[in-house]
Amino acid sequence: MARLTVKQQRFVDEYLIDSNATQAAIRAGYSTNTAEQLGYQQLQNSSVRARVDEALAVRSKREIKFADKLKALELLGKHLGMFMDNVKLTGVYVNFKAGSTPLRVTNTN
Repeated sequence: MARLTVKQQRFVDEYLIDSNATQAAIRAGYSTNTAEQLGYQQLQNSSVRARVDEALAVRSKREIKFADKLKALELLGKHLGMFMDNVKLTGVYVNFKAGSTPLRVTNTN
């Protein structure tokens, strides 16, 4: 893979933010008058396109790993009973009067 110029590398970095070639070209320092054409041309450049594709592949792997970890934590939380949709309390009276201290809990059984 050929080396990229500083502007091309900045374009790649900026393109990865929002996948908008025109805005990436402007943020990379290209003229606003020709940013649309230059953004398109940069994505047609095989070296730039290869670098973008490489970065997107790395990001995709990282996002998949994160999603897997998140799913594992969710399943663990469900197993441990951390997420309850309905909580049934029987025989307990809780007084939540504003300004009253301490909180009074009495058993009505």
